[in-house]
Amino acid sequence: MPDPPAQAAPTAERSASTPALPDRVERERARPRRPRRPRRSGRPLSRGRKALFSAVTLASALTLAEGLCRAIGLGRHEAIDGAISQWHHTPDGRVFWVTRGPGFNSDGLRDAEHERAKPPGRFRIICLGDSVTMGHTLPREAAYPHALQSYLVQLGVDAEVFNVATSGWATLQELTAYETIVRPYRPDHVFLGFCLNDVAEMHNNLRTPPPAAVAALTRHSALFRWLVGAERRQISHVRQLFTDPDGPAVENGWNRALEALDRLHEQTRADGCALSVVIFPFRFQLEPDAPPPAPQRRLFDHCMRTGIPCLDVLPVLAPLGRSAFIDDSHLSAAGAAAVAKALVAWGRNGCSMCGLDLRDVTAAACPRCGTPRGK
Repeated sequence: MPDPPAQAAPTAERSASTPALPDRVERERARPRRPRRPRRSGRPLSRGRKALFSAVTLASALTLAEGLCRAIGLGRHEAIDGAISQWHHTPDGRVFWVTRGPGFNSDGLRDAEHERAKPPGRFRIICLGDSVTMGHTLPREAAYPHALQSYLVQLGVDAEVFNVATSGWATLQELTAYETIVRPYRPDHVFLGFCLNDVAEMHNNLRTPPPAAVAALTRHSALFRWLVGAERRQISHVRQLFTDPDGPAVENGWNRALEALDRLHEQTRADGCALSVVIFPFRFQLEPDAPPPAPQRRLFDHCMRTGIPCLDVLPVLAPLGRSAFIDDSHLSAAGAAAVAKALVAWGRNGCSMCGLDLRDVTAAACPRCGTPRGK
């Protein structure tokens, strides 16, 4: 039987019928392939969805940061919970609006309601000022005007004390408040609370108001206030009164503040109402290395020249130290009570012009300001 034909041995050579592939394709085939990733289910996100996802993530992060700032007290706002009078920073200080809310009376102030007509024999006292007078973060009854009312009642004095104050006011806005809110109540005495930051505020009244968006963020966002350092800038402006007292911004602020004070003095005098100034310090002035109180001295000297009684409460608060304040400028309940007691003592035993206690003074005139006793 014949042997089967031998099979041809396999060869690497291509047959004539197989087309030759380009070298590039051959190299691609020889390159090791990466394992394919499993296909994701669904369609890829569109650009719009990606933008929406990014916006939601950013909003969540900002909300978390805002909540954290409020929780730990960063970027605190001077407004107390509830509605307050809001004032625009306009050159004349006269544009404002009032929002009603719990804890605020019909005048938009953090005070009790008061009858327009003054009862016979009633002595009406107006405490005019900013957030220090208003009692920032304190219960309403702990603010110094209410403490003053309590002390006068204990002494049997038929007095009615008004708290006419709001965060952000300076001397110009307080003058406007006297003209528009206070005058119809026919007060007998006005205590004007003067804070050192009033000088910078008076200079800022000349500046262009910030854009509406910036103003809204400043009012409502603790995160924004912390980032822009509003509180740090305020301290910096106050320190300028000590470090650069002759600078143009400081000098301009002083001129406008004292001009508004003199106008208020003229109006109260024309109305038959007495005016006194109460100078509030900043907390750093109670430190051992505090600079000399040159701003207080400047205001005090102006008041003496123009015949306005003036009480500097820095010596009153000094024994309390840092406990007199809750922050850089606002009084604690203990500090407010000390101020109220000092005002009572001023009326009973103090010099009528400067408040110096004269009980142990035998001279015929005040040794501090030279005012004759009994005047």
